[in-house]
Amino acid sequence: MVRFTLLLLSTVFFISCQSQTSKVDASDSENINDKKRQEPNYNYSIQVPQGWTIRDTITQGLKVKFITSPILLKNDNPHGNILIGYMEEKDLEEFTTQNIRNLEAGLPVVIQERGKFKTESVSGQYFTYILESNGLATERIFYIVPVNDYAYMFTFGTRKGTMKKYRNVFDKIVLSFKH
Repeated sequence: MVRFTLLLLSTVFFISCQSQTSKVDASDSENINDKKRQEPNYNYSIQVPQGWTIRDTITQGLKVKFITSPILLKNDNPHGNILIGYMEEKDLEEFTTQNIRNLEAGLPVVIQERGKFKTESVSGQYFTYILESNGLATERIFYIVPVNDYAYMFTFGTRKGTMKKYRNVFDKIVLSFKH
């Protein structure tokens, strides 16, 4: 039941980011400086630890990857999802700030930390936060990896007080991203 509730809260979060995942219709083309927007690359890859699973699904018309940990870790319930959203011609700093505002406006959260990451192949920003809902507290981290006007948004969460155990795993998954 706890695993389902946390998965549901993850879904609520990425739905709160739908302003960045909205579709553009033909009438909006003038607002994009006549650039033809391409579809995001849904054929990206990530690596997860042995025993973890990735499940592709479509929720409310959005393609989502759910990442679940082995049942052995059910007490902490580390899990995540990946959603792709159009950046609406915002730079990474502005897009990250807007996601934080959307999150704070829609859910009972406390932002903890904000930062940047960069390797030879992946760069972006992240922020961490605590989400408390229905008496259940979770620690979360939200990573944004920009690629060709799209944001690949990774959200991971775990039971409050256990993020330090899984942060390295979450970082490695994000840093394994290839598009």
